[in-house]
Amino acid sequence: MTALRQDAWSEEEDLMLADIVLKNIREGRTQLQAFEEVGKKLERTSAACGFRWNATIRKKYDEAVKIAKQQKKKHGNDKKIEAISAEDPSPAPSTPKHKQRQAETDQSLNLGDVITYLRKLEKEERDNSSLQESLAKEQEKTQALTFEKENLQQELERLRDDYKSFLSLLDRAREWKGEKET
Repeated sequence: MTALRQDAWSEEEDLMLADIVLKNIREGRTQLQAFEEVGKKLERTSAACGFRWNATIRKKYDEAVKIAKQQKKKHGNDKKIEAISAEDPSPAPSTPKHKQRQAETDQSLNLGDVITYLRKLEKEERDNSSLQESLAKEQEKTQALTFEKENLQQELERLRDDYKSFLSLLDRAREWKGEKET
């Protein structure tokens, strides 16, 4: 049984790190700010959080980062529209029905992106599982071949010993024959 490192990251900590980084991206804040926030919550350095994100977690969340960046752009555009609307009192389509349809459209786009992302994760997990199964089979084959190699080496040693014994007997027979002839 291997001991768990004291500084090892749990799945919950990884999820918290990913969640906060993605939230910061969506809201237009920096990843460094996210690392500091996570670091405070987990009692780790922001550098440790940044390293964990860049070395391990980010690869798993590439699609989510893209979605968060799209949401950031959309969020930024919404703020610009609000600012322009505040400056320009011209009528805008802000009826309750229009806002409800807009929210439903935004939500369906986001849900579609999330569903696509989750399906991609599921496929990657299946692929990962099949690769792990293949690796286990290959390790079994390697172990069997190693065992067979050891057996063959033992058989070779036995045959070498038998051959040496045979040559020794042959030499004795020649010596015995030589003594009889003289």
